[in-house]
Amino acid sequence: METLLLVGVAVLFLVGAVLLQRRRQLPGKQAPPGPDPVQGGLQPSPSPGQPAVLPVMGQSRPPGPRQRRQMLRYLKSAYDKGANARLAAMEDMVAWGHPACLPLLRRGLRDADLRVVGLAARGLERFRGPRQRLRRLPRGPRRHRGSRPSPPA
Repeated sequence: METLLLVGVAVLFLVGAVLLQRRRQLPGKQAPPGPDPVQGGLQPSPSPGQPAVLPVMGQSRPPGPRQRRQMLRYLKSAYDKGANARLAAMEDMVAWGHPACLPLLRRGLRDADLRVVGLAARGLERFRGPRQRLRRLPRGPRRHRGSRPSPPA
Protein backbone atom coordinates (compact mmCIF):
# COMPACT_ATOMS: atom_id res chain seq x y z
CA MET A 1 0.00 0.00 0.00
CA GLU A 2 2.82 2.39 0.87
CA THR A 3 4.67 1.66 -2.36
CA LEU A 4 1.55 2.39 -4.39
CA LEU A 5 1.15 5.69 -2.56
CA LEU A 6 4.81 6.56 -3.15
CA VAL A 7 4.51 5.75 -6.86
CA GLY A 8 1.41 7.98 -7.14
CA VAL A 9 3.16 10.88 -5.41
CA ALA A 10 6.21 10.43 -7.64
CA VAL A 11 4.05 10.48 -10.79
CA LEU A 12 2.24 13.63 -9.64
CA PHE A 13 5.56 15.30 -8.84
CA LEU A 14 6.95 14.35 -12.26
CA VAL A 15 3.88 15.67 -14.11
CA GLY A 16 4.03 18.90 -12.12
CA ALA A 17 7.72 19.37 -12.91
CA VAL A 18 7.11 18.79 -16.64
CA LEU A 19 4.25 21.29 -16.69
CA LEU A 20 6.31 23.92 -14.89
CA GLN A 21 9.22 23.40 -17.26
CA ARG A 22 6.89 23.69 -20.25
CA ARG A 23 5.31 26.87 -18.91
CA ARG A 24 8.72 28.53 -18.64
CA GLN A 25 9.47 27.76 -22.29
CA LEU A 26 6.27 29.26 -23.72
CA PRO A 27 6.95 32.67 -25.34
CA GLY A 28 3.37 33.86 -24.76
CA LYS A 29 4.14 35.04 -21.22
CA GLN A 30 6.25 37.99 -22.38
CA ALA A 31 5.06 41.57 -22.10
CA PRO A 32 3.08 42.78 -25.12
CA PRO A 33 5.09 44.94 -27.54
CA GLY A 34 4.51 48.66 -27.68
CA PRO A 35 2.92 50.40 -30.66
CA ASP A 36 6.24 51.09 -32.42
CA PRO A 37 7.36 47.45 -32.91
CA VAL A 38 3.85 46.45 -33.94
CA GLN A 39 3.70 49.16 -36.61
CA GLY A 40 7.04 48.02 -38.00
CA GLY A 41 7.74 51.38 -39.61
CA LEU A 42 4.78 51.11 -42.00
CA GLN A 43 2.41 53.90 -42.81
CA PRO A 44 -0.98 53.71 -41.11
CA SER A 45 -3.77 52.37 -43.26
CA PRO A 46 -6.00 54.95 -44.92
CA SER A 47 -9.27 55.81 -43.26
CA PRO A 48 -12.43 54.27 -44.74
CA GLY A 49 -13.33 57.61 -46.35
CA GLN A 50 -10.06 57.81 -48.28
CA PRO A 51 -9.90 55.95 -51.58
CA ALA A 52 -7.10 53.42 -51.78
CA VAL A 53 -5.03 52.89 -54.89
CA LEU A 54 -6.04 49.68 -56.60
CA PRO A 55 -4.08 48.19 -59.49
CA VAL A 56 -7.04 47.02 -61.59
CA MET A 57 -10.01 48.97 -60.29
CA GLY A 58 -9.43 52.40 -61.81
CA GLN A 59 -12.77 52.60 -63.62
CA SER A 60 -15.89 54.26 -62.29
CA ARG A 61 -18.21 51.59 -63.65
CA PRO A 62 -18.65 48.28 -61.82
CA PRO A 63 -16.11 45.62 -62.78
CA GLY A 64 -17.03 42.84 -65.11
CA PRO A 65 -16.35 39.18 -64.40
CA ARG A 66 -12.96 39.35 -66.08
CA GLN A 67 -11.74 42.31 -63.99
CA ARG A 68 -13.12 40.69 -60.85
CA ARG A 69 -11.19 37.47 -61.55
CA GLN A 70 -8.01 39.47 -62.22
CA MET A 71 -8.44 41.38 -58.98
CA LEU A 72 -9.07 38.20 -56.99
CA ARG A 73 -6.02 36.56 -58.56
CA TYR A 74 -3.91 39.58 -57.63
CA LEU A 75 -5.26 39.64 -54.06
CA LYS A 76 -4.71 35.91 -53.51
CA SER A 77 -1.16 36.02 -54.83
CA ALA A 78 -0.34 39.13 -52.78
CA TYR A 79 -1.89 37.55 -49.69
CA ASP A 80 0.37 34.50 -50.00
CA LYS A 81 3.63 36.42 -50.63
CA GLY A 82 4.53 37.71 -47.18
CA ALA A 83 3.62 39.94 -44.25
CA ASN A 84 3.93 43.33 -45.98
CA ALA A 85 2.27 42.12 -49.18
CA ARG A 86 -0.50 40.53 -47.09
CA LEU A 87 -1.07 43.84 -45.32
CA ALA A 88 -1.24 45.70 -48.65
CA ALA A 89 -3.61 43.08 -50.07
CA MET A 90 -5.85 43.41 -47.02
CA GLU A 91 -5.95 47.21 -47.46
CA ASP A 92 -6.91 46.71 -51.11
CA MET A 93 -9.67 44.28 -50.12
CA VAL A 94 -11.07 46.77 -47.61
CA ALA A 95 -11.03 49.52 -50.24
CA TRP A 96 -12.56 47.30 -52.93
CA GLY A 97 -15.31 45.96 -50.69
CA HIS A 98 -16.52 43.25 -53.06
CA PRO A 99 -18.23 40.15 -51.63
CA ALA A 100 -15.85 37.96 -53.64
CA CYS A 101 -13.04 38.76 -51.19
CA LEU A 102 -14.98 37.51 -48.14
CA PRO A 103 -13.02 34.22 -47.88
CA LEU A 104 -9.73 36.10 -47.83
CA LEU A 105 -11.08 38.55 -45.25
CA ARG A 106 -12.16 35.66 -43.03
CA ARG A 107 -8.73 34.10 -43.45
CA GLY A 108 -7.23 37.42 -42.41
CA LEU A 109 -9.04 37.21 -39.07
CA ARG A 110 -6.83 34.22 -38.16
CA ASP A 111 -3.57 35.86 -39.23
CA ALA A 112 -0.64 36.24 -36.84
CA ASP A 113 -0.16 39.94 -37.67
CA LEU A 114 -2.51 42.09 -35.61
CA ARG A 115 -2.61 44.80 -38.27
CA VAL A 116 -3.94 42.28 -40.80
CA VAL A 117 -6.53 41.07 -38.27
CA GLY A 118 -7.71 44.63 -37.66
CA LEU A 119 -8.02 45.35 -41.37
CA ALA A 120 -9.90 42.09 -41.91
CA ALA A 121 -12.35 42.97 -39.15
CA ARG A 122 -12.83 46.43 -40.67
CA GLY A 123 -13.42 44.87 -44.09
CA LEU A 124 -16.00 42.44 -42.73
CA GLU A 125 -17.96 45.22 -41.01
CA ARG A 126 -19.30 46.31 -44.39
CA PHE A 127 -21.02 42.96 -44.87
CA ARG A 128 -22.67 42.79 -41.46
CA GLY A 129 -26.22 43.95 -41.16
CA PRO A 130 -27.41 46.53 -38.66
CA ARG A 131 -27.38 45.44 -35.06
CA GLN A 132 -30.58 43.72 -34.12
CA ARG A 133 -32.35 44.38 -30.87
CA LEU A 134 -33.22 41.36 -28.83
CA ARG A 135 -36.88 40.63 -29.27
CA ARG A 136 -38.79 39.62 -26.23
CA LEU A 137 -41.19 36.80 -26.65
CA PRO A 138 -44.78 37.83 -26.07
CA ARG A 139 -45.91 36.70 -22.67
CA GLY A 140 -49.38 35.49 -22.01
CA PRO A 141 -51.42 36.62 -19.06
CA ARG A 142 -49.94 35.54 -15.75
CA ARG A 143 -51.84 32.84 -14.00
CA HIS A 144 -51.72 32.70 -10.29
CA ARG A 145 -51.85 29.41 -8.49
CA GLY A 146 -55.19 30.08 -6.97
CA SER A 147 -56.82 31.26 -10.20
CA ARG A 148 -58.33 27.88 -11.10
CA PRO A 149 -61.52 27.00 -9.40
CA SER A 150 -61.38 23.97 -7.19
CA PRO A 151 -63.32 20.90 -8.27
CA PRO A 152 -66.83 20.56 -6.84
CA ALA A 153 -67.05 18.40 -3.76
